[in-house]
Amino acid sequence: MHIKMISSLAGADYSIAPGEVTDRFGKKEARRLIAAGLAEEYTPPLPPIDPDKAVANALADYEAQHSAAIDALKADAEKAKADALAAAEAEMASRLQQIEAEHKTAMDKAVADAVAEALAKAGQGA
Repeated sequence: MHIKMISSLAGADYSIAPGEVTDRFGKKEARRLIAAGLAEEYTPPLPPIDPDKAVANALADYEAQHSAAIDALKADAEKAKADALAAAEAEMASRLQQIEAEHKTAMDKAVADAVAEALAKAGQGA
């Protein structure tokens, strides 16, 4: 805790003049010195703000947030694309199995019909 001395204070290994700012004491001791009227609480001033640096920092923060949002959108789009592709591939595989089954059934029927016709002709000629 920073305190500003109102009166001088000296100890075995220190000497503090009036108006001097120090943080050598713990919070409890600093509060005791303030209560005794030997010091007052001191808040160090904020460092001066460089407007150019503040603007640059704000822009960098904005760009970082914007970049993160774009990256998230890209990731979402890639996932949606992959999901749609997987669904389309599954639909195509299912439809292909259906077509193959229909084709096999039609081929089996055509072969059976041809065999039946051949047997019928063979039976007529005999």
